[in-house]
Amino acid sequence: MVVKEKELRLDGVLRPLDGDEALPLVFFEAQMQADAGFYGRFFAEIGLYLQQYPVNRPCRGLLVLWNRSQGLGSQVPYSLLLDHWVEKVYLEDLVPLQDLSPNLALLRLIAVPEEDVVVEGRRIWAGGGRQDFLRSLNVVEGILSSKFPELTIEEVRQMLGLKLTDLSETRFYREVAQTGEVKSVLRQLAVQCGELSIEQKGQVQSLSAGQLERLSTALLRFTGMGDLERWLGENLGE
Repeated sequence: MVVKEKELRLDGVLRPLDGDEALPLVFFEAQMQADAGFYGRFFAEIGLYLQQYPVNRPCRGLLVLWNRSQGLGSQVPYSLLLDHWVEKVYLEDLVPLQDLSPNLALLRLIAVPEEDVVVEGRRIWAGGGRQDFLRSLNVVEGILSSKFPELTIEEVRQMLGLKLTDLSETRFYREVAQTGEVKSVLRQLAVQCGELSIEQKGQVQSLSAGQLERLSTALLRFTGMGDLERWLGENLGE
């Protein structure tokens, strides 16, 4: 019998940061809609991955699902794997829970009713885990945008009570903003001066926020690589 191969793609493969080969490789999948072929596809994806890539550690599965009556097809052929090898997280179980970790609280946002989602988002923001919240802000905005598709991102942020000052006062936001500024300056330098060496890119990335601002102004007058080299020579030691 010949089995025709379809394109298979996992949502994620979570690799342990620790080098201990006793720690498992985790195959992750999130499924929010009914799909009668879900379980067959999930295990086929894992089998194909293990066929293509060498793995010398235990493996596990992690499924994030909406509820227990979602309609994902028969579990009978996969019962041993599902009972002993796969961990399931049902979003409906998170709705009545309180005092969740920041990550689980974000997952809970997906499942709470629309009339409660803004209150829950504000509660996460006010709960002291602001850095975790900001790092996942794009996730929160995505969740709210899907629940309220008629709103803009600015309106979503207003719903959460977020202000630019709330964001810009955090170290995380400043680091993200500076990273974006560095990338912008590097692109402009490539246009003005030509391709930078790895060493020159590293020197630009090491600049302080003030130095970076001065360079973004000075590079408008650069006519070649010599101008950049002179500027770095004069300013790197500050």
